[in-house]
Amino acid sequence: MSCRFLVAVTVVAGLALATAPAIAQQPHPGGPESYAAPTLPPPPPSGPGSYALPTPPPPSGPGVLGETPLSVDAMVAGVNSRLDDAVGYAYTIARNGQVVAEDGAGQARRAVDGTLAFTPTTRLEVMSVTKNMTAIALLKLLQAEAVSVDSPIARWLPLDWPKAGGFKRASQTPITFRHLLTHTSGVKQAIEAAPPGSGVGNSWSGLRALVALGATPNPAPSNYKNANYALMRVLIPRLTGQRVVTEQRAYKRYLLWLNEAVFEPSGVGSVSCWESDDSNAALTYNAADPAAAGWLVEREGAERVHCGGHTGLHLSSRDLARVLVHLRHTTELLPADVRAAMFAGRLGWNEGSNNGDGRTDTLNVWWHGGDGSFEGSREIHTCVMALPQGYEAALVVNSQPGGACGVLLDSYKEAAAG
Repeated sequence: MSCRFLVAVTVVAGLALATAPAIAQQPHPGGPESYAAPTLPPPPPSGPGSYALPTPPPPSGPGVLGETPLSVDAMVAGVNSRLDDAVGYAYTIARNGQVVAEDGAGQARRAVDGTLAFTPTTRLEVMSVTKNMTAIALLKLLQAEAVSVDSPIARWLPLDWPKAGGFKRASQTPITFRHLLTHTSGVKQAIEAAPPGSGVGNSWSGLRALVALGATPNPAPSNYKNANYALMRVLIPRLTGQRVVTEQRAYKRYLLWLNEAVFEPSGVGSVSCWESDDSNAALTYNAADPAAAGWLVEREGAERVHCGGHTGLHLSSRDLARVLVHLRHTTELLPADVRAAMFAGRLGWNEGSNNGDGRTDTLNVWWHGGDGSFEGSREIHTCVMALPQGYEAALVVNSQPGGACGVLLDSYKEAAAG
């Protein structure tokens, strides 16, 4: 993995968006062993502040709470003040599909790397926000294949993988898709109890070793572990109909499905885990060391096989906002009942969402964050957040300070409190 540093923030609410700069379409991964990618149309022509989205139906997702109108200016001020020391970031705020605030600040590349401004269309690896995108794609695929989220996953694991515990077809305590989506599969406990040299992890071989080791579902409390979503990089290709899934095929099938099911309908364009032009890509930095060069974080070359599932996707704040808007205010990504189940069950959302995990200050707020730490104290922080009153927000930051979801939530609370 190569590395450098950036920051971006996006917030979206509502649906019908006015004018916004056209978003350049990213090329889809290709090359010798790749599957032909679907032709993805470019985003509709737009001007400042618009996604050119269809007129939305009445909101039918999370309830609309709060009678006091949100001061968007106050929320933006809160975001900017909390990220004053960041190298670069971008944000977009929308309500019912209409962009109400969007901007970028700082640098995607410092002078030492060839100065480049950070904007709402700057793409960066979004770290664990990838999980939220993966959850949407998986739920759409399960619905299309008439497979329950409570179905055991054993049937869709690679045929040649040895299986034990909850990964076996005959298990009395099978691991289900819901268990993976909510981090209640027992995978964390299994990995922590694994003997030295077992090789368990998030790579193809590590996941194979984990499935062979076995795990037992642990419904409560949630025990966050990347391997839950890394397994979806394997399961999604099987669910799309590929009987024989290999390490080289899995990530390609995963990307094809996410582009077809999530990003194309959202007008985002093609998405992968690497940049098409490394010389013009955003980098990650140590905010406290202005002389240090940045790193480009991407899954390139031999690392492509680790693309997706739990981490790796490259998206901008505006990209993330588009997805949230289409998720909450249309049925292009998920049918209304599946969308409702995603929110109600916190499938692909942080366990603390909507007053979960013992919290009492997050009613009707759903989010998922992403954090990455790299050599030389370089960092990436990202967040997607669905807020009351039909607002959505996304934030991408290429350095310290951390806690992107905390930045958005605290800024929202201040603005809502007036």
